[in-house]
Amino acid sequence: MLTCRDIQRLASALEDGDLGWRQKINVKIHLFICDHCRQFIRQFFIIRQLSEKSVVKLASDEEVQSIIEKINKK
Repeated sequence: MLTCRDIQRLASALEDGDLGWRQKINVKIHLFICDHCRQFIRQFFIIRQLSEKSVVKLASDEEVQSIIEKINKK
């Protein structure tokens, strides 16, 4: 049987779908039994989704050069 610490360690692999079928079953059994870990996994998934959406797109070299040129013209 998995422990709460095991669930925390496997959270990323669970969301990424990188667990084998036995691990998936053991995780699901633990989550069925443990309210604390269900809450942890729910929060983990939400935080991960939010962090992926908040990634800032970096400017390309051309965009940076264009801004520098505009600044230098002033």
